Amino acid sequence: MGTSREEIAASFSSSISDNCTIFIPKEEYFPVFQRTAGRLNSKIIRVQEESFNEYFQSEEKLLSTEFKENICLSLAVSEFLGIDKDTALRGMSKALPDFGSLKIWTAQVGSPSRKLFLVSCFAANDPKSTKDVLSKIKGTGLLTGKEIIGFLNLRSDRGDRTLQWVEAVRRGALKGFHKLAVIGKHSLADEVSRKLA
Repeated sequence: MGTSREEIAASFSSSISDNCTIFIPKEEYFPVFQRTAGRLNSKIIRVQEESFNEYFQSEEKLLSTEFKENICLSLAVSEFLGIDKDTALRGMSKALPDFGSLKIWTAQVGSPSRKLFLVSCFAANDPKSTKDVLSKIKGTGLLTGKEIIGFLNLRSDRGDRTLQWVEAVRRGALKGFHKLAVIGKHSLADEVSRKLA
């Protein structure tokens, strides 16, 4: 897909088909989308989060583990299709989340027993999305005053992603973690171990 956001946008733009309507978060819009859509007689709708501020102020607990951008996209598509907001929100609240979606649960461990908060961030597969997830979790207040320990799984087929993580750690982008355990094939590489140390 590429290593920069522009390259990734170019890759995603290849999925645009003829005569369709595409919804994109305003902050994720790149000119390559408009060029591709124009060539295929398709329309781009840039979704602005500000358009849905009223929803987040009045019902912020609903779908609280879902990211704001995803809810805004869903509401924009629903509105485009003529589905009223209340119906759309009821449907979203009943939908089964994707396997990789953000999940938080608790476990009692040890003796004496203590409560741990466990967070699945399976879909956060790059430094930026991990930082966004960490910020969202901290916003819940559940982890205030608690140590946050991260497990980072490096994949042997994503060497470029491993280098992104190394650079993110070097820049201090993951300071929110008290400890960070690194697992996976690349975690044993001398170069990665040295840079993450």
